[in-house]
Amino acid sequence: MLILSKGQKVKRLSVITAVALVSLQVAPARAVEVPADMPSAKPPVAIDAIYKPAVSSAKKSLQEKLSKLSKTDANAASDAASKLAAYEFAGEDFKSASAHLNQAIKLLSASSPQYAAKLVALHKHLGDCDIIEGRGAQAIFHYEEAAKLLPKLEPQSPLRKKTLRALGDAYLREKNHAKAIETFKSLLEYQKQTNDLSIGWTAVSLRDAYEQMGNKEEADKYFDVSSSYFRPLVKASALRKQDQLVSQVPIDLWDALEQEPESAPAMSWEPPNNAQPWAVLMCIHGMGLHKSAFEAFGKAMSNKGVVVFALDVRGFGSWCKLDRPKVNFDLCESDITHVASMLKKGMPGVPIFLLGESMGGAIALQAAMKSKDIEGVISSVPAADRYNGTKTKMKIAWKVIVGSKNEFDITKDVIEKVSHDEKLVEEWKSDREARFKLGTDELIKFDAFMNRTKAKAQLLDKPVLIVQGGADPLVKPASTIELYDAIKTKDKTLIILGYKEHLIFENEQFFPLMLEGLTNWLRGHANSAAPPPWQQKDLPVGVESSDVKTVPAATDASAAETKAEAEASAPAAPTPASN
Repeated sequence: MLILSKGQKVKRLSVITAVALVSLQVAPARAVEVPADMPSAKPPVAIDAIYKPAVSSAKKSLQEKLSKLSKTDANAASDAASKLAAYEFAGEDFKSASAHLNQAIKLLSASSPQYAAKLVALHKHLGDCDIIEGRGAQAIFHYEEAAKLLPKLEPQSPLRKKTLRALGDAYLREKNHAKAIETFKSLLEYQKQTNDLSIGWTAVSLRDAYEQMGNKEEADKYFDVSSSYFRPLVKASALRKQDQLVSQVPIDLWDALEQEPESAPAMSWEPPNNAQPWAVLMCIHGMGLHKSAFEAFGKAMSNKGVVVFALDVRGFGSWCKLDRPKVNFDLCESDITHVASMLKKGMPGVPIFLLGESMGGAIALQAAMKSKDIEGVISSVPAADRYNGTKTKMKIAWKVIVGSKNEFDITKDVIEKVSHDEKLVEEWKSDREARFKLGTDELIKFDAFMNRTKAKAQLLDKPVLIVQGGADPLVKPASTIELYDAIKTKDKTLIILGYKEHLIFENEQFFPLMLEGLTNWLRGHANSAAPPPWQQKDLPVGVESSDVKTVPAATDASAAETKAEAEASAPAAPTPASN
């Protein structure tokens, strides 16, 4: 079951519309291309104009079909109920979807073609509805019912993968680690046999399960497995944009809704021409964004000889494409520690630095204390104190008090306050991979995490560069200065860019001089054996001197000649006016 980000829902919109038109036989089944520049906030008029009437007509047709067939052909009626549930599920009407899925199960008989496969799918979809509505135990019941029938399916049936993944994730949510491990291992074996490209995600799930059980040895083992499968995807993602096309729309809407993109929770940029890197920079994005926010920055720094490795924070980016969208800072810090260790082994002798912005800046400061492989930290706008922060907290608290299960949209309270540049804000809001709706439980954890950054920074004894925009409309610069003062290490630098707003490095907000300063700071700390920068008598290798060149002293003759030339070229003095 997929839980999609705001942008991914727009692509799903085009798929649902296409399937609805196909079901009404007003358009042929063909590939639907989603333009690369399709905004997520406002779908193209062509799609938006036909979406509601197309889906409404398809649902009405299915309801009429279900009513008629229920009396004459139960199996056909079951198919109609399942299709109707798919539209309701796509429209996030999970109550109605569950009702029609249960009806489809009651109508389905053993005489139906592909009876076992249909029953597996119906139970699996019911489990999806339950898991979204927070009914974990009920979801597991339906997933287990589906899993019991898997031996009756064809060996290559995609339902095997979908069911086992959903069941394993549900066990993991309910902290039944033993069953989660058993399920994911079965899925892993199936994926090896079928050469499934998403096998890396299964290895990640096994790592998470073992780590939560406290079995570090097995957790490390499956991290290595996931890395081996993700490595080609990580490099490829920096060379091309992912998920630009929705190809060959399936006639079955459930299949269209459950398609998983081939992606990885990281992307990298390496120096051109296979040049030997002199540093590694791991990048952590801000709230709502994802690894691709560092694309332009990654390219720019890789051209300076630095390997840049951007990660998706748990709960954002590629993590939203599976049934694990919840923000999890503990697992995110564990990801950073594991990736830093992997990079250290792969590039021995090359120093690793951690850079984060906003939420990512706070994560970088806290994660750096846990990883022995990270040499230093660049933290941009990491403070917790925000303008109108109390107002936002009160809104969240009210949702908790009234027991609302709806997600909280941070667009108005956070995203629109990132900058006074309306174009920039709109670009951020229209990012198809961004996630701006979070559960109240996630936001409460986020607030607690940000607030403990200052206390933890008092223990940080690694080189730190703090960057803050003086015109930041979201984070109070004074709060960042207080955080800087609290950092334990003496090797710390604070840069206030008076004219910059919230973003410094992400979404192409950096500028050349800033990159030069960052590069020089990295070079000054790249040799851990060297004294601290303020005790170094020579510039680090690779840093060019900008000293003013000495002009040779002039001889008396040349000085006199120069003076004469200057007097000759000077304008004549004004003649005093006569009385």
